[in-house]
Amino acid sequence: MRRSTKWFLAAFFLLSLSIRLIIAYNTPYFDDSAYFLMRNIESIQKSGVPLFEDSSIVGNRISFFPPFYHYVMAFLDFFFPLDFSLRIFPNLFASFIVFVSYFLAFELTSNEKAALVASFASLLSPAYLFETVTSASSLSLAAPMFFLSAYFFIISRKNEKYAGIFLASLVFLIFTSTISLLFALSLLLCLLFLRMSRTKVMRSDVELSVFSVFLVLWLYLLLYKRTLISERVSALFQTLPNAVSAPFLPSLAEQIFLVGVVPLLAGIYVIHKQSLVERKRGFYLLLSFVLISWSAWKIKVLDSSSALVILSLSFSVLLADYVVLFSSYVAKLRFSPARSIALRSLVLLLFITSVFPGFYFSSLKESHLTSPEVVDALLWLKYSSPSEEKVVAASPLHSSLVSYVSGSKVVLDRNIHGINHPLVRLQDLINLYRSPFKTSVLEITDRYSITHVLLSDKERAYFGISDIAYSDSRCFKLVYNGYEKVKIYRVLCSLSGSGGGA
Repeated sequence: MRRSTKWFLAAFFLLSLSIRLIIAYNTPYFDDSAYFLMRNIESIQKSGVPLFEDSSIVGNRISFFPPFYHYVMAFLDFFFPLDFSLRIFPNLFASFIVFVSYFLAFELTSNEKAALVASFASLLSPAYLFETVTSASSLSLAAPMFFLSAYFFIISRKNEKYAGIFLASLVFLIFTSTISLLFALSLLLCLLFLRMSRTKVMRSDVELSVFSVFLVLWLYLLLYKRTLISERVSALFQTLPNAVSAPFLPSLAEQIFLVGVVPLLAGIYVIHKQSLVERKRGFYLLLSFVLISWSAWKIKVLDSSSALVILSLSFSVLLADYVVLFSSYVAKLRFSPARSIALRSLVLLLFITSVFPGFYFSSLKESHLTSPEVVDALLWLKYSSPSEEKVVAASPLHSSLVSYVSGSKVVLDRNIHGINHPLVRLQDLINLYRSPFKTSVLEITDRYSITHVLLSDKERAYFGISDIAYSDSRCFKLVYNGYEKVKIYRVLCSLSGSGGGA
């Protein structure tokens, strides 16, 4: 590696970290999913284990999820303030993608300039930035580990010592995120592509791939046996079905810009151009990542956040292959200055089509973040009657915040894994917020012992309402009104006659 390349990579890393920290520190609060992480950090520090048994859900939730990231963040919280840890370290982990994508792209193309363009594209990935910068998501660590595992798998053919490193990285990935299952499926598809292309496949390649797949499946059976028996595979990813998350799903145009216009178009061209002639397993592995993640997303097994991040970063690496093809074409031009101008124009186009969508999605993300008015309302709820056990009706995309700040129980949150009858609960929440009939609403409040109903902009957007229809009823008293933006209603009636729904 040339010295200038090292300087470029260092600059990309610092640029990525700077952009992320500027955005992170310009938002006062986090995305809702970060509050689930905060509750797990507290649980680990108190009991040594995450919230595998979660009492914040009515009826409790018993589930298992990959805990490594939660333990890492809990460990860091011993040395740094929680707010500092959640803003700095996830974005620090995420910024390492510039190194991983460079080495992976260089292995694919053996071209430093092309690999640098891929690295630059990965730091500008709108999807990766959008999904991780303010959410403290495990994807911040899982995505670099996902592609780092791919790199070690590819180079293990050159040196057997990397096979052990690959397996170690894969185990860490398994305990970090369930996207490791996608990695295992991609290995199988990669082998299939290699066979179909009549490429000579070494026995060691087959053995390592098959062993990796069985390792992932064996650990999944150990960790998720109960889930796999009682629920479908999508529960492993703890995803909300479209019926739950529909108000916040990106449109087709937004999906294209989140993946990245230039990497997407370049990646599609490379797949079309190279699929019949390429003989490198690195190319087929990246192609497998694209096909598996896209298919899993479309059949509603994988959540849109993970799918878009994997797609965006995969196409960013494939962009390196396009740069090589593009450079070989412009090298034939008779006008020599046009050669450097063409490549610089491509990088400029990449920058423009990534930065402007990045600003757009950053502003869009702010509308999904926690507002200070909601935090004030939940703090008021917490201290208004601290000895009372409260159950709050709220949007599933808001519920982790409600549990963390107010200490109240909720009916449903975005992690449906382990919750009894989540779709029934969702329909009950929809009826509670939309129904004009007081009796049917009280049946729901009795069923879940709901004591309070939260109404904020998130509930208004999620349920498609401006106010609850029964707001003037004597059974629902407005006990908090924060500048008309956030309201909390107290449930005063019960069909069973016990009152108050406690």
